[in-house]
Amino acid sequence: MPTKKCEICGEEVQNLKFKKHMEAHSESEPVEKKETVVTNEPEKDVKDMPKVDPEVASLMRQALAAEAKMLEAPDAFFSEDSSDQHGALVSVHCPESLGESAEWKAVFGDRKKRIEGYAAKGYRPIFDDRGGQVTDEQGNPMFKVRKQIFDGRKAVYQKESSEKLGRVTQKAKEKNPSSSFSEEELTIEKHGA
Repeated sequence: MPTKKCEICGEEVQNLKFKKHMEAHSESEPVEKKETVVTNEPEKDVKDMPKVDPEVASLMRQALAAEAKMLEAPDAFFSEDSSDQHGALVSVHCPESLGESAEWKAVFGDRKKRIEGYAAKGYRPIFDDRGGQVTDEQGNPMFKVRKQIFDGRKAVYQKESSEKLGRVTQKAKEKNPSSSFSEEELTIEKHGA
């Protein structure tokens, strides 16, 4: 296991236990003695400073970037209803899709599907500050698509769905013409869609 040398007692301490070890020194030694140790110590060269693990440094950069985003749009992260993760991600990474007159629509894909399929349909991936694609907690990727394309595709799906429903209703009536169901009871219509 990686260790660090304690500057106070000279003992080699495991990295994970170093903070606790240093806290033990601060509790057992008077503050004046600790200050004396620090002030009498010669200045170290930058090359002698302990190196930070690149993975930890990457996590620190990620945390700082997230912190900056949260401070830029606090309402998205600190509102009472913070359970709307998609809404928070949209307001931070794709604010151009917000509002009734927005030109874009933000959507979340399925992590199990190939990204190329979304691109072929005109969906543009949304990237974070580090260049990675934005995803929700389940790993579903975020895209933006022109609202005109989204609405056009949605209208086609609704038309296909209505036609299929009409065919099913017709078949049901043909199979059982003596049924007491009326056409209105067999047909489902969505109101307010």
